[in-house]
Amino acid sequence: MTKTVIFDVGGKKYKVARTLLEAHPNSMLATMASERWQKDTHQTEGLFLERDCARFGLCLDYMRDGRVYLPLAVSKLALLLDLQYYGIDVDVAAIHLEDSSAVATMIFEQRRKVNANLQKKLDAAKKKYRRCKKKCRAWRKNGKVLSVFEKLL
Repeated sequence: MTKTVIFDVGGKKYKVARTLLEAHPNSMLATMASERWQKDTHQTEGLFLERDCARFGLCLDYMRDGRVYLPLAVSKLALLLDLQYYGIDVDVAAIHLEDSSAVATMIFEQRRKVNANLQKKLDAAKKKYRRCKKKCRAWRKNGKVLSVFEKLL
């Protein structure tokens, strides 16, 4: 069974294999989890870190794979600062942004659907306006003009 360490990062718990930490012996995370710092190896609360929990997951990805693909919502600089804070040696070239063309396509499709929906509502409003305008003309012909209606037109 793999030995693990629990980190509580910004309220989210991560169970991390000790072998991953041992692969980065000079990191702050390895030091925090070491027996030199932790006498109680069966801790359940987790080692608390007041950091961003989403970026911590990306830091673990980088530690595991030697590279990481950032979602568009995550700043590359913020991740680099976290990696530096944790004492993890970084190859900046190994930090990539997700494929922006796939994201752009997804956003385009969402906007297209929204625009189509807005166009339907606009068309319905125009149709309703035309009907009201027709009724107003008919009322004028019959001498039933309402002053409020005239002000609107």
